Amino acid sequence: MNINIGPNTLRVYEYLKNKNLQPNVIKNIMGNLVKESNMEFNKSENLNYSTIKIAKNAGIENINKLKNSEIKKLLNSPEDFANTAYANRMGNTEPDDGYKYRGRGYIQITGKDNYQMIADALGMPEIVENPDLILDNPKIALDAMYAYVEKNNLNDPKLTTKQAIDKINPGLKQQDKNKRAKDIETAFSSKVLDDMESKVSSMDETERMLMDSTPTGEFDPKEEVDPGDEENPRTR
Repeated sequence: MNINIGPNTLRVYEYLKNKNLQPNVIKNIMGNLVKESNMEFNKSENLNYSTIKIAKNAGIENINKLKNSEIKKLLNSPEDFANTAYANRMGNTEPDDGYKYRGRGYIQITGKDNYQMIADALGMPEIVENPDLILDNPKIALDAMYAYVEKNNLNDPKLTTKQAIDKINPGLKQQDKNKRAKDIETAFSSKVLDDMESKVSSMDETERMLMDSTPTGEFDPKEEVDPGDEENPRTR
């Protein structure tokens, strides 16, 4: 996990810092945001699986209980895959809810129940009917992410990195969980957080305007992949 401390990273850091979170909490949250969305606020979950093996490796119960012939019909069809993978889970009840309420944003909000929670927390009931609203701008995306953080007690300073990972991505295999925890501990060391603090504190008006407008991620694409990517399928 290679970090370029640019405007997008600093935007997230400053937002979390202003919530008066302890450094280890900021580390746990930001590290998982990198893994979930590459720290991009307008990221949608990629559910375009191309092989049965990769689909099964995603660790999704609704998929793994299917026959191989049934899984094959869902390959290269993100909508069909999502509607099967997330059917009758997390508040999804309608046939198309799986795709409608697929992962979005910094922390990849998934499932109708979570979108309802976000809508209530932000005072934006329209999010339930139009989940893409959380991708409209960084401020909404940050508020949506933090509503999820609070709901799942990810702001608890007693949480270890692995415990935070469990709360965000409980289906992750143990070996992948261990690797993610190690990556986060290394990438978001005290020195890195101090560097972020220094840069945020010394920003001039032009730099702050850039921070507020930058939409894209700042991580090495060789290191970070889209949620649901074949090499790193997102588990739920």
